[in-house]
Amino acid sequence: MAKSNVELVIRARNEASRALRTISDAIKDVIGDQRELADQAGSTESRLSELGRELGELNSNFKQLRNASRLASDLSRAEQALRKQTEATMGAQREVNELAYAYERTENPTKRMTNQLAAADRRLTRARDKTEELRNRVATLAQEYDASRAARSEE
Repeated sequence: MAKSNVELVIRARNEASRALRTISDAIKDVIGDQRELADQAGSTESRLSELGRELGELNSNFKQLRNASRLASDLSRAEQALRKQTEATMGAQREVNELAYAYERTENPTKRMTNQLAAADRRLTRARDKTEELRNRVATLAQEYDASRAARSEE
């Protein structure tokens, strides 16, 4: 009986040792998993930080593109207005030329003809001034647009 008690104790001790080894191995696996998770969490944090930086860069690029698009649109409208104004100035010049020609060919120009010629000349002056103003605006917008494109290409 003493022998069977000893065997029982040894068997119990062996089973307890196996259970402890299994628990110890499970704890080691949990610790390893936790280390892996900690590494991944750090990696995820750095990835999120990197994504945040990239998102900021994308936002900046989007704003620059939107500004360039706005400048291109403004430049296009200004060029169109300049073309129309140039045509109007040329029309005013033709009118002044026709009135001046008629005025010179008349022996006794009437006051009405004199007033018409003076009014046409004032319209021509205003048209030329407006044309020059639009040329300056187009030049300014073209410089801004070129500067915007150059800034984008440097990045």
